[in-house]
Amino acid sequence: MLNPVIGGTKIPVEFILKLRASGLTVGEILQDYSHLAKEDIPDSLEYDATALKNKIIVELEAASA
Repeated sequence: MLNPVIGGTKIPVEFILKLRASGLTVGEILQDYSHLAKEDIPDSLEYDATALKNKIIVELEAASA
């Protein structure tokens, strides 16, 4: 499966999500990655939310020995 990237870059959406999860602000990310547009950050969050909405999660019980 291919990892989605921010349009016009090679930066994976997952990387942006990890930066946000680590506590970096949008401003800090844009300082470090000045080629990104301000809209790229919320767009990546929206993309991930949509992708998660379409996933099916199945809980499995551990087999007893």
